[in-house]
Amino acid sequence: NWDAAVVKGRYKIASHRPDKAYWIFDREADPDELENLAGTGKLDPALEQDLVVSLQSEVARYARLSQEFGEPEWMEADDSVEEELEALGYV
Repeated sequence: NWDAAVVKGRYKIASHRPDKAYWIFDREADPDELENLAGTGKLDPALEQDLVVSLQSEVARYARLSQEFGEPEWMEADDSVEEELEALGYV
């Protein structure tokens, strides 16, 4: 139920709009993302703030681009598209 998530180095920060909560996971120490580090005091406060600002910046960027170009459209990729992406090194 994430609204947005950003991976920055070993950390992933995600937000959930209705309750304005943040989740921060250390993907190296907790690859299954079971322990939410946000607000626990286990992270350096400056790092936690940097992660929150990074997420907020990406959410603002997405909103700005969506206004300018419209919402992204999802498409079903058939095998040929996947093969082309793989040849380009994306998959």
